[in-house]
Amino acid sequence: MTSEVPEGWKETCVGKIISGNNKSKIQVGQANDTGKYKFFTSGEAVLKYDEWLVDGENLFMATGGVANVKYFDGECAYSTDTYSLKSSINTQLLYYLLTLKIDKINYSLFEGTGLKHLQKPEFKDMVIHVPKDPKEQEKIAEILEKVDENITITEKLINKYVAMETGLIWDLLTKGISKEGSIRNSFENNQESYIETPIGNLPKEWEVVQLKKYKITSLYGPRFNAENYNENGNVKTIRGTDFTKEGEILYEQAPKALLPFHMVNTHKLKDNDILIVTTADCGLTAVFEDQGFPFIPSAYTVKYKFSEKVNPFFVKYYMTTSIAKKQVEKYIRQGTLGNLPGSDLFRFWIQIPSRKEQDRIVEIIENSRKRLFREKNNLLKYQKMKSGLMQDLLTGKVKVAA
Repeated sequence: MTSEVPEGWKETCVGKIISGNNKSKIQVGQANDTGKYKFFTSGEAVLKYDEWLVDGENLFMATGGVANVKYFDGECAYSTDTYSLKSSINTQLLYYLLTLKIDKINYSLFEGTGLKHLQKPEFKDMVIHVPKDPKEQEKIAEILEKVDENITITEKLINKYVAMETGLIWDLLTKGISKEGSIRNSFENNQESYIETPIGNLPKEWEVVQLKKYKITSLYGPRFNAENYNENGNVKTIRGTDFTKEGEILYEQAPKALLPFHMVNTHKLKDNDILIVTTADCGLTAVFEDQGFPFIPSAYTVKYKFSEKVNPFFVKYYMTTSIAKKQVEKYIRQGTLGNLPGSDLFRFWIQIPSRKEQDRIVEIIENSRKRLFREKNNLLKYQKMKSGLMQDLLTGKVKVAA
């Protein structure tokens, strides 16, 4: 016996409630991007195929066992290394039960040096608890499916906003804003308003310079020993791992260190200092915003202060463009980890509109990002909700009225 069976539930083995087949002759390499039907494989990816093999509710798992399990209701196909499973209980509920169970299984039960598989005997002998009432099974599955739908919708919105933001940043940083307040017409449609520069055709009233022209100060973060990290430290140090890929600083997770006063004072970050990572994620850029506690950059990050003619957030968004990334690739030193010397950053070409236009460009981008961050927060909320509901509903801890 396993843990106590909830009232109104029964204990059973997976092998007693599933039947499976592997009638597919379709190799994974035959999948495509244009097919009409979903195509399930032994891995996590869901691909496309031109024909369907099965219809209705199915679970899909690798023929060697199950390192992941997928659920789909409808016409679809699957690969030769994948089983199609039918269930004698609510199929969607079984999917959630198996997902929760697999997450808790000791990793030593999984075999293989590449894609891990839980071997079939262990899979079929896996003990689960299931509500006896089919209506209760259906209700639990419906609740979890609704949360999954919200997760899927939110993920699609995030992908949409990311694509929109990428295009918006490119347009704003290569075309700018007209006197009328809209993004300028492209070079192709308004050639007289542009001029050829070392980094492309840009509005002729913009200045194209190397970063060093407007630099006031620059300084690498200090080096210190690992034993200086201390929960009761007097400063937090921002490492490359404390940046998100979008150039946001994860202030909360930055570790504290106990360092000499003169070192903290020399390297202490001030509001609107620009931070550029020079090792591993070379060129990743963020703008520091005062947190009411001392922060310093790590030894692999350079802090910059530019003149008032440059909006620091304009530089941050510039560093996400292909124009900047090509220059990173040009100057990066390859090794175990890539390295971008801070002195080479000064040689980067950058387009500088008037400060007023920079401010307006940054304002538009920031407003767009608020929408993206809002959806990312929603996604975290739904994922946390799903995790909690699975623990409560799939263990019988919280009863659901059928």
